[in-house]
Amino acid sequence: MTTSEKNMKCNQQEVNNDTLQAGEGNPRGVEKPGGFFSLGGAPIPGLAAEKPGGFFSGPPSGEETRNSLAIVAEEPEELLQRLTAPVPWKRGGRPTVLTPDVRDQVCKLLSVGLSRRQVGAYLNIDPTTITHAAARDEEFARELQRAEELTSVPAMVSLVAASRKNWRAALTLLNRKPNPATMSAEEKKQRHQDRLEQVRRKSEIARLEQRMRVEAAREHIAHCKALDEQEAAERRAKEPAESEPIGRRRRK
Repeated sequence: MTTSEKNMKCNQQEVNNDTLQAGEGNPRGVEKPGGFFSLGGAPIPGLAAEKPGGFFSGPPSGEETRNSLAIVAEEPEELLQRLTAPVPWKRGGRPTVLTPDVRDQVCKLLSVGLSRRQVGAYLNIDPTTITHAAARDEEFARELQRAEELTSVPAMVSLVAASRKNWRAALTLLNRKPNPATMSAEEKKQRHQDRLEQVRRKSEIARLEQRMRVEAAREHIAHCKALDEQEAAERRAKEPAESEPIGRRRRK
Protein backbone atom coordinates (compact mmCIF):
# COMPACT_ATOMS: atom_id res chain seq x y z
CA MET A 1 0.00 0.00 0.00
CA THR A 2 1.38 3.36 -1.01
CA THR A 3 1.73 6.36 1.25
CA SER A 4 -1.10 8.30 -0.45
CA GLU A 5 -3.52 5.42 0.04
CA LYS A 6 -2.58 5.18 3.72
CA ASN A 7 -3.21 8.91 4.19
CA MET A 8 -6.64 8.67 2.48
CA LYS A 9 -7.62 5.75 4.71
CA CYS A 10 -6.62 7.63 7.84
CA ASN A 11 -8.64 10.67 6.78
CA GLN A 12 -11.64 8.47 6.13
CA GLN A 13 -11.42 6.92 9.60
CA GLU A 14 -11.25 10.37 11.20
CA VAL A 15 -14.36 11.48 9.30
CA ASN A 16 -16.21 8.34 10.38
CA ASN A 17 -15.29 8.91 14.03
CA ASP A 18 -16.55 12.50 13.89
CA THR A 19 -19.76 11.35 12.28
CA LEU A 20 -20.30 8.65 14.93
CA GLN A 21 -19.90 11.20 17.67
CA ALA A 22 -22.46 13.48 15.97
CA GLY A 23 -24.82 10.52 15.59
CA GLU A 24 -24.57 9.63 19.30
CA GLY A 25 -25.63 13.17 20.16
CA ASN A 26 -28.58 12.96 17.74
CA PRO A 27 -30.76 9.95 18.42
CA ARG A 28 -32.48 10.45 15.07
CA GLY A 29 -29.33 9.81 13.08
CA VAL A 30 -29.51 6.85 10.75
CA GLU A 31 -26.49 5.18 9.31
CA LYS A 32 -26.43 4.70 5.55
CA PRO A 33 -24.38 2.20 3.61
CA GLY A 34 -20.84 3.46 3.16
CA GLY A 35 -20.55 4.95 6.65
CA PHE A 36 -22.66 8.07 6.07
CA PHE A 37 -25.39 9.15 8.48
CA SER A 38 -28.61 10.97 7.76
CA LEU A 39 -29.23 13.69 10.35
CA GLY A 40 -32.83 14.15 9.22
CA GLY A 41 -34.07 11.09 11.06
CA ALA A 42 -35.31 7.73 9.93
CA PRO A 43 -37.27 7.51 6.66
CA ILE A 44 -41.01 7.72 7.10
CA PRO A 45 -42.85 4.78 5.48
CA GLY A 46 -44.86 5.86 2.45
CA LEU A 47 -43.12 9.25 2.20
CA ALA A 48 -39.46 8.29 1.87
CA ALA A 49 -37.85 5.29 0.23
CA GLU A 50 -34.32 4.05 -0.01
CA LYS A 51 -32.81 4.17 -3.46
CA PRO A 52 -29.97 2.03 -4.80
CA GLY A 53 -26.63 3.24 -3.49
CA GLY A 54 -27.89 4.06 0.00
CA PHE A 55 -29.54 7.40 -0.84
CA PHE A 56 -33.02 8.17 0.42
CA SER A 57 -35.58 10.15 -1.49
CA GLY A 58 -37.07 13.04 0.39
CA PRO A 59 -40.76 13.54 1.00
CA PRO A 60 -42.81 14.23 -2.16
CA SER A 61 -43.95 17.70 -3.10
CA GLY A 62 -47.34 19.08 -2.09
CA GLU A 63 -48.89 18.68 -5.57
CA GLU A 64 -47.82 15.03 -5.85
CA THR A 65 -49.22 14.36 -2.38
CA ARG A 66 -52.56 15.92 -3.28
CA ASN A 67 -52.78 13.90 -6.50
CA SER A 68 -51.99 10.69 -4.65
CA LEU A 69 -54.58 11.42 -1.96
CA ALA A 70 -57.18 12.31 -4.62
CA ILE A 71 -56.63 9.02 -6.42
CA VAL A 72 -56.86 7.06 -3.16
CA ALA A 73 -59.99 8.96 -2.09
CA GLU A 74 -61.84 8.08 -5.30
CA GLU A 75 -64.32 5.27 -5.29
CA PRO A 76 -63.25 2.08 -7.07
CA GLU A 77 -66.17 2.37 -9.53
CA GLU A 78 -65.22 5.93 -10.48
CA LEU A 79 -61.61 4.90 -10.89
CA LEU A 80 -62.61 1.99 -13.12
CA GLN A 81 -64.79 4.29 -15.22
CA ARG A 82 -61.86 6.63 -15.73
CA LEU A 83 -59.60 3.76 -16.67
CA THR A 84 -62.09 2.25 -19.13
CA ALA A 85 -62.92 5.57 -20.81
CA PRO A 86 -62.41 5.49 -24.60
CA VAL A 87 -59.15 6.92 -25.79
CA PRO A 88 -59.54 9.71 -28.37
CA TRP A 89 -58.39 8.53 -31.77
CA LYS A 90 -57.66 10.16 -35.06
CA ARG A 91 -59.73 9.21 -38.05
CA GLY A 92 -57.63 7.51 -40.67
CA GLY A 93 -58.04 7.17 -44.41
CA ARG A 94 -57.02 9.22 -47.38
CA PRO A 95 -57.28 13.01 -47.28
CA THR A 96 -60.39 14.53 -48.77
CA VAL A 97 -60.26 15.42 -52.44
CA LEU A 98 -62.98 18.07 -52.48
CA THR A 99 -61.30 20.79 -50.45
CA PRO A 100 -63.00 24.23 -50.27
CA ASP A 101 -60.78 25.52 -53.10
CA VAL A 102 -61.60 22.53 -55.29
CA ARG A 103 -65.33 22.99 -54.61
CA ASP A 104 -65.11 26.61 -55.72
CA GLN A 105 -63.38 25.55 -58.93
CA VAL A 106 -66.05 22.92 -59.58
CA CYS A 107 -68.84 25.50 -59.20
CA LYS A 108 -67.04 28.01 -61.44
CA LEU A 109 -66.48 25.46 -64.20
CA LEU A 110 -70.10 24.31 -64.01
CA SER A 111 -71.33 27.91 -64.26
CA VAL A 112 -69.26 28.37 -67.43
CA GLY A 113 -71.11 25.51 -69.13
CA LEU A 114 -69.02 22.39 -68.55
CA SER A 115 -70.64 19.14 -67.49
CA ARG A 116 -69.70 17.27 -64.35
CA ARG A 117 -67.81 14.70 -66.39
CA GLN A 118 -65.80 17.44 -68.10
CA VAL A 119 -65.13 19.14 -64.76
CA GLY A 120 -63.90 15.86 -63.29
CA ALA A 121 -61.60 15.29 -66.25
CA TYR A 122 -60.24 18.85 -65.99
CA LEU A 123 -59.59 18.64 -62.22
CA ASN A 124 -58.53 14.97 -62.29
CA ILE A 125 -61.48 13.96 -60.09
CA ASP A 126 -63.94 11.11 -60.55
CA PRO A 127 -67.38 12.56 -61.42
CA THR A 128 -69.01 10.14 -58.97
CA THR A 129 -67.00 11.79 -56.19
CA ILE A 130 -68.80 15.08 -56.90
CA THR A 131 -72.18 13.33 -57.01
CA HIS A 132 -71.61 11.46 -53.73
CA ALA A 133 -70.35 14.61 -52.00
CA ALA A 134 -73.48 16.47 -53.15
CA ALA A 135 -75.65 13.67 -51.77
CA ARG A 136 -73.95 13.93 -48.37
CA ASP A 137 -73.73 17.74 -48.19
CA GLU A 138 -76.95 19.67 -48.91
CA GLU A 139 -75.17 23.03 -49.07
CA PHE A 140 -72.74 21.74 -51.71
CA ALA A 141 -75.69 20.28 -53.66
CA ARG A 142 -77.39 23.69 -53.67
CA GLU A 143 -74.18 25.33 -54.87
CA LEU A 144 -73.91 22.84 -57.74
CA GLN A 145 -77.54 23.40 -58.72
CA ARG A 146 -77.08 27.17 -58.64
CA ALA A 147 -73.94 26.91 -60.79
CA GLU A 148 -75.70 24.68 -63.34
CA GLU A 149 -78.63 27.11 -63.52
CA LEU A 150 -76.26 29.99 -64.24
CA THR A 151 -75.25 28.21 -67.46
CA SER A 152 -78.55 29.06 -69.17
CA VAL A 153 -78.60 32.71 -68.06
CA PRO A 154 -76.69 34.19 -71.08
CA ALA A 155 -78.76 32.17 -73.56
CA MET A 156 -81.96 33.22 -71.81
CA VAL A 157 -80.97 36.90 -71.91
CA SER A 158 -80.19 36.67 -75.63
CA LEU A 159 -83.49 34.90 -76.28
CA VAL A 160 -85.45 37.57 -74.42
CA ALA A 161 -83.70 40.32 -76.38
CA ALA A 162 -84.37 38.56 -79.69
CA SER A 163 -88.03 37.91 -78.85
CA ARG A 164 -88.69 41.66 -78.98
CA LYS A 165 -87.83 41.75 -82.69
CA ASN A 166 -88.46 38.23 -83.99
CA TRP A 167 -91.70 36.30 -83.50
CA ARG A 168 -89.91 32.96 -83.86
CA ALA A 169 -87.71 33.79 -80.89
CA ALA A 170 -90.81 34.85 -78.96
CA LEU A 171 -92.48 31.52 -79.80
CA THR A 172 -89.39 29.65 -78.70
CA LEU A 173 -89.41 31.60 -75.46
CA LEU A 174 -93.06 30.71 -74.85
CA ASN A 175 -92.51 27.02 -75.58
CA ARG A 176 -89.39 26.84 -73.47
CA LYS A 177 -89.74 24.47 -70.53
CA PRO A 178 -88.02 25.44 -67.29
CA ASN A 179 -85.83 23.02 -65.43
CA PRO A 180 -87.95 20.49 -63.52
CA ALA A 181 -87.98 20.84 -59.77
CA THR A 182 -86.14 18.32 -57.65
CA MET A 183 -88.40 15.36 -56.96
CA SER A 184 -88.64 13.48 -53.70
CA ALA A 185 -88.02 9.75 -53.34
CA GLU A 186 -91.77 8.97 -53.49
CA GLU A 187 -92.22 11.06 -56.63
CA LYS A 188 -89.26 9.36 -58.30
CA LYS A 189 -90.67 5.94 -57.41
CA GLN A 190 -94.12 6.88 -58.76
CA ARG A 191 -92.57 8.24 -61.95
CA HIS A 192 -90.62 5.02 -62.39
CA GLN A 193 -93.79 2.95 -61.94
CA ASP A 194 -95.60 5.11 -64.51
CA ARG A 195 -92.81 4.55 -67.00
CA LEU A 196 -92.91 0.80 -66.40
CA GLU A 197 -96.68 0.78 -66.91
CA GLN A 198 -96.30 2.76 -70.11
CA VAL A 199 -93.67 0.34 -71.39
CA ARG A 200 -95.91 -2.65 -70.56
CA ARG A 201 -98.85 -1.01 -72.34
CA LYS A 202 -96.77 -0.31 -75.43
CA SER A 203 -95.41 -3.86 -75.49
CA GLU A 204 -98.93 -5.29 -75.14
CA ILE A 205 -100.21 -3.10 -77.98
CA ALA A 206 -97.27 -4.13 -80.16
CA ARG A 207 -97.95 -7.81 -79.40
CA LEU A 208 -101.65 -7.45 -80.30
CA GLU A 209 -100.81 -5.61 -83.50
CA GLN A 210 -98.37 -8.36 -84.45
CA ARG A 211 -101.03 -11.01 -83.79
CA MET A 212 -103.57 -9.09 -85.89
CA ARG A 213 -101.09 -8.79 -88.74
CA VAL A 214 -100.40 -12.53 -88.59
CA GLU A 215 -104.11 -13.35 -88.59
CA ALA A 216 -104.75 -10.95 -91.47
CA ALA A 217 -101.94 -12.57 -93.42
CA ARG A 218 -103.38 -16.03 -92.77
CA GLU A 219 -106.85 -14.89 -93.87
CA HIS A 220 -105.38 -13.38 -97.02
CA ILE A 221 -103.55 -16.61 -97.80
CA ALA A 222 -106.71 -18.66 -97.21
CA HIS A 223 -108.73 -16.30 -99.42
CA CYS A 224 -106.14 -16.56 -102.17
CA LYS A 225 -106.20 -20.35 -101.95
CA ALA A 226 -110.01 -20.34 -102.17
CA LEU A 227 -109.88 -18.14 -105.27
CA ASP A 228 -107.30 -20.40 -106.85
CA GLU A 229 -109.41 -23.48 -106.16
CA GLN A 230 -112.52 -21.80 -107.58
CA GLU A 231 -110.71 -20.82 -110.75
CA ALA A 232 -109.29 -24.32 -111.07
CA ALA A 233 -112.79 -25.83 -110.70
CA GLU A 234 -114.18 -23.50 -113.36
CA ARG A 235 -111.38 -24.43 -115.73
CA ARG A 236 -111.99 -28.12 -115.16
CA ALA A 237 -115.71 -27.65 -115.86
CA LYS A 238 -115.01 -25.94 -119.18
CA GLU A 239 -112.40 -28.40 -120.42
CA PRO A 240 -114.78 -31.44 -121.10
CA ALA A 241 -117.18 -29.36 -123.24
CA GLU A 242 -114.37 -27.96 -125.32
CA SER A 243 -112.74 -31.36 -125.82
CA GLU A 244 -115.89 -33.01 -127.47
CA PRO A 245 -115.77 -33.52 -131.38
CA ILE A 246 -117.77 -31.15 -133.59
CA GLY A 247 -119.69 -33.93 -135.53
CA ARG A 248 -120.91 -35.49 -132.35
CA ARG A 249 -122.28 -32.17 -131.26
CA ARG A 250 -124.30 -31.86 -134.50
CA ARG A 251 -125.94 -35.25 -134.14
CA LYS A 252 -127.30 -34.25 -130.88
